[in-house]
Amino acid sequence: FKKQLFHMTKKKEQYVKLRGQKAKLSSIQLEHVITEKNAMIRFLAYLHRQHCAENLSFWLETQVYKYIKNDEELKIRANSLFEKYFSSYTLNIEEQHLRKTLIARIRIPDRTTFMLLQNAVWGLLRLECFPKFRAEIGKSMNKNVGGKLLRALEEIDSETLNTLREFLDLNQEHPQKGDTFQPNILPNDEYSEHLHQNLPGMDELWKDSNMMMAFREFLYKISSQENLAFYLEALNYQALSDEEELDTVGRYIYDTYIEPDGAYPINIDHGDRIRLTRQMKLKSFTADLYDPLIAYIHRVLKNEWFPEFIISPSYRECNSGTLEYIYSGGRERSKTMDNYDAIIERRKNEEEESEESVKEEEFVTEESSEDKVSSGSEESSTEE
Repeated sequence: FKKQLFHMTKKKEQYVKLRGQKAKLSSIQLEHVITEKNAMIRFLAYLHRQHCAENLSFWLETQVYKYIKNDEELKIRANSLFEKYFSSYTLNIEEQHLRKTLIARIRIPDRTTFMLLQNAVWGLLRLECFPKFRAEIGKSMNKNVGGKLLRALEEIDSETLNTLREFLDLNQEHPQKGDTFQPNILPNDEYSEHLHQNLPGMDELWKDSNMMMAFREFLYKISSQENLAFYLEALNYQALSDEEELDTVGRYIYDTYIEPDGAYPINIDHGDRIRLTRQMKLKSFTADLYDPLIAYIHRVLKNEWFPEFIISPSYRECNSGTLEYIYSGGRERSKTMDNYDAIIERRKNEEEESEESVKEEEFVTEESSEDKVSSGSEESSTEE
């Protein structure tokens, strides 16, 4: 019995040790090794054997592209990348709306032109390709074990190796803050600061109607204006209380933005579409009908489109070229800006009402304190 117990204990210790090693290995993510030369060479070779090396090649080339600041060079490189990866369908992208957005943006490229597609490819590499590579190679991914690194080098073409070398050199020359690589950072003029540093947030749109018009123009350029149009329309819908208005406007929003065959359908989750379709059939129109979608579209505008806008030519020309184009009748004033004006007016009224309410409360407080003082003095005189 003691011998059997001893063997059982040993097996349990080995199992615990093995489980600990696996847990430690699974904690290694792509962002931890993306700047490690040996690991990336072996990862590239692995992807080559799996016939999907073009994904990492694209990511590396577009990461290097972010560092270009000369407009003419940006245009040449952008067209070259588009021709290489998209004209002949070299890169297999399932999200067709991203491809359409890229086609619209490639005409006037900037450093953010490929960011959305690059993020999609990063997700594929991180969540699907790298875990399989990690399981196959193990902890030796960053070591030259038994000449495996040399054999890996022989599997990779010289152009991809040069791109990897260029990426590693740029990252070493202009390192990011922190130990973990952050793929969503765009180098600015100092090359090391975050995209959002010293730049306005989305809340500035409510303070500057010119900026809102420029943002709307930017969204038209990248074929995403329906997101802003829905967002403003739905915000105004939240403020309605009349049942007839809720029914009319609620159905209009559904027919225009939610219905797949609508005039400006937005890209939403299938579950949300089913929920709203069911509520349309039940004629359930309440002010909070579109709240989940408002929150979702707000995140999209704030985290995807607005950060791109503030580093685009549309923002740089916010007080000149873009506005001149808008004011000269370049694009007709749409219902989007009418909805924006209505929101601003409502917020202004709410602020004024809030200020009046505060003043009334202060007045009542002052009166009650005066009454207490006077009653206190009367009591003291009575005592005397």
